[in-house]
Amino acid sequence: MAIYALTSFSASPGVTTTAIAWANLSPRPTLIVEADTRGGSPILAGVWAGQQPHTTSILELANRDRAGYVEFLHERTLLLPGTTDRRLLPAIPSPEHAHPLAGVWRPLSAALRTISAEGGVDVIIDAGRVSDSAAWTLLETADCVLALTDTTLPALNTTVIGLQALRGRLEQSGTPDRVGLVPVTGRDKGPDIRPYGAREIQGIVGPTAVVAEVARDEARAAVYGASIAPSRGHGSSGYVRSINHLVKAAAQHADRARAILQES
Repeated sequence: MAIYALTSFSASPGVTTTAIAWANLSPRPTLIVEADTRGGSPILAGVWAGQQPHTTSILELANRDRAGYVEFLHERTLLLPGTTDRRLLPAIPSPEHAHPLAGVWRPLSAALRTISAEGGVDVIIDAGRVSDSAAWTLLETADCVLALTDTTLPALNTTVIGLQALRGRLEQSGTPDRVGLVPVTGRDKGPDIRPYGAREIQGIVGPTAVVAEVARDEARAAVYGASIAPSRGHGSSGYVRSINHLVKAAAQHADRARAILQES
């Protein structure tokens, strides 16, 4: 089992929706941690259609003894609808609650490591945009840090610059090779402003590896991010196949990064 952090450098490449789809489609028990400190839970709003009160959140850990973090994560996190072993730790309700989390990140990282190693659970940290992230300790403890990106030229430009800084910072807490890129690929109707595939993108982001592509399909993605009923053929759609491939490829990337770290 492993800890994965999902993040981005530019706006709206689908980090949160990818995390939800991953949790639903993975063959392993999964815990999503919403670590974005901008306030509010997109997952509560989308997956539960606003019907789940925001009464549980990462903020509760600020008032708990760190020895009780693992128990809290087992007992207070929310089961994703229709699942028995896919859980969510929601984000803080408001950005004004970010400051009390300063002392939470390190013991939470240790608790997530325990849950992953001893409980056989994959952990997905939804870290939001790197520039906004206050949860650097969670990023540093991850076995695999995946940056999602749109494939327009402005998004790729921002991503290339951001990857250099991210790798430099993560090198201080382990191998930077745990960083991987996940482009969201596919055309929209109209002018083709996204003509780039994984091969072209790999040529500009090295030494960071393109781990997998996620298909650009808002209708299929909404099945997970907005609880829209799936249409016929959803399970065999390109979007679902891309998420399944991402889950497998991310696990392989995490294994390679761990091997590199052990050899160093």
